[in-house]
Amino acid sequence: DAAASEAARRAAIAGWEGGEVLLAFDAVGAEQARQALAAPTVALAADRFWAQDGFDHLGFAALVRLWTVALELELFASGADAALPGGRPIALQLAGLNELLVRRGLAYGAEAGRQAAAEVQALATAAAYAVSGELAVAMGPCPDFPAARNASTAVLRAHAARAEALSGTPGALLARRLFAAAIKSAETAGLRHLQATALGEDAELSLRLG
Repeated sequence: DAAASEAARRAAIAGWEGGEVLLAFDAVGAEQARQALAAPTVALAADRFWAQDGFDHLGFAALVRLWTVALELELFASGADAALPGGRPIALQLAGLNELLVRRGLAYGAEAGRQAAAEVQALATAAAYAVSGELAVAMGPCPDFPAARNASTAVLRAHAARAEALSGTPGALLARRLFAAAIKSAETAGLRHLQATALGEDAELSLRLG
């Protein structure tokens, strides 16, 4: 129809002029994308944690913990708190998932490949929100958390339910424990960040990672 044609025309112009187009399917998704672009961001190279004896889930979770705290400190040091929404978003992105699957001999489109990628993403998300909950205990929740408590807790419970559906690998089991800790913190002290992880490709970050 005419509205769809006009939207497509605007997207084409934006892509031509800016080189990039972000697609959101509703207002909530659009706001989350906007916050992710403004939030302090880091890309974690998941493939660096694969060795002959398997994926180093403990080391990977420790790295997520370290960078969650580092991005929190960056919010303070850069004065970004004043420019960002009250949800104090940070963005931990995963890099190297394709390389990780290749090293494991798993096909991208196969069920085993999707399962392996989902386990790493679940662990990253669980570890980040668990630390966000610990920071909320020590420093208080983000300003927007009281109004978003029910929605944020529901999202964490949904993540936890998906983690329960994963196979019982050490990484998946750790993700379940971390999600339980994050939910407990959200129900009591709150969360320091309404957004802690983000999906997307950052060309500059990927270039730095090689």
